[in-house]
Amino acid sequence: MYGNAFSGFFLGPNPRRSDGSSPYILGDFGFDAGVRYYYGQEKRRRQGRVTGPFAGNYLALQSTSLFNSHYVDSPYRYSTLTLLWGMQRRIGKYGLFDAYVGAGLARERLYYTGGFSPASSRIRTSFAPEIGIKFSLGSRLTSNK
Repeated sequence: MYGNAFSGFFLGPNPRRSDGSSPYILGDFGFDAGVRYYYGQEKRRRQGRVTGPFAGNYLALQSTSLFNSHYVDSPYRYSTLTLLWGMQRRIGKYGLFDAYVGAGLARERLYYTGGFSPASSRIRTSFAPEIGIKFSLGSRLTSNK
């Protein structure tokens, strides 16, 4: 099982908004959680390669939710549920490299204005392809002998 929190930040000069206030520094933010099954661990051990948590090829079921820090009333943007295939390797004592591909379903909120009515939203479910590369910091929770 795993979980992550992530965010984007605005860097560089940002113009002031029309009301004179400073722009936001925090961009979109979100969370993901999932379960992984690392397969081929015995084969890796026989080959003298690193085994254990956070090392090897895996299958995962992951849920991700993304929010926008600018919208106070309804910051929710979308959620996904995806099946992933990936590979994760250790870089030194605390570094991790993770690359993955997958697909699943997305639930997103669509905003629109129509005619004389105020801004509204509706929910749409759609196909969600996913590809990612992550560099992370982490520690070993179990010994690797």
